[in-house]
Amino acid sequence: MPSKGVLTFIIMGILGLLLIGLSVPEFIEMDRLSVEYADNYDDWAAAEQQNGTLTLIDKDQYGEIGFSFYVKGTLQDLNQNGIYDHCDATSIEIVSHPEISEKLDSQKAYNETNRGGFYYMVSDGDGCKVDYYADEMYDGLAEKQGFLRVGRACYGCLAGDMTFTSNQSVWVSYDDIVVEELFDVIDESLFASFAYLCSGVFSICCGVSIFVISLFFRKEDTPPVVLQQWGTHPVVQQQMVNQNLDTSTSTAPWASLGSDDQEIGK
Repeated sequence: MPSKGVLTFIIMGILGLLLIGLSVPEFIEMDRLSVEYADNYDDWAAAEQQNGTLTLIDKDQYGEIGFSFYVKGTLQDLNQNGIYDHCDATSIEIVSHPEISEKLDSQKAYNETNRGGFYYMVSDGDGCKVDYYADEMYDGLAEKQGFLRVGRACYGCLAGDMTFTSNQSVWVSYDDIVVEELFDVIDESLFASFAYLCSGVFSICCGVSIFVISLFFRKEDTPPVVLQQWGTHPVVQQQMVNQNLDTSTSTAPWASLGSDDQEIGK
């Protein structure tokens, strides 16, 4: 029969796997809610406008993520110049924006994001270039409604107003609010998924720890086997813990035999 340590390891391992398994549906639900939120998004900070002034709140005074600009179009490069057509057809200028926070990111990141100004981007860091676009990195809003992101602006801006102009109608999302709303939508599934996952991992780790400790103590408690030999008759005895053997007073195994047999034994 398996030892207590092995049984504990098996039980804790099964429990851990079950808990981890329960986290999978929660992760799937969280992904479904995120996609649903993005597909149905309609809470634009500016909708179908060619110019406007938008206000940044920045409650923590750490700097904002900023705004994303969208147009209606198709993700394609018909003239094959390496730039997506909807980016080619759109020109956006940031007339003014608040100061940039020194806390949110590095100067290198600010340089790459035009230091609060507008910069082209469909998916993260692609600059609207076809060769750098990664479909799995696209996190734009309302794609099912025919919208495509053309770029972003005011990354790292502190509280204040941003004014923009565009050569065509654009839709603008305030990304800090988008993140807050998204967390409100998925918070229950997010909490449940990580709770199950962490509990499952903890259970497995506990089972492994108990198993290793039980092996250690089992090794310490195993009494050694001692081979003793009297005359020509070997006798294997199991030495008990803390038992003192006095070989000087030990009785030979043939002591109870008859006199003739003793002579033979000798």
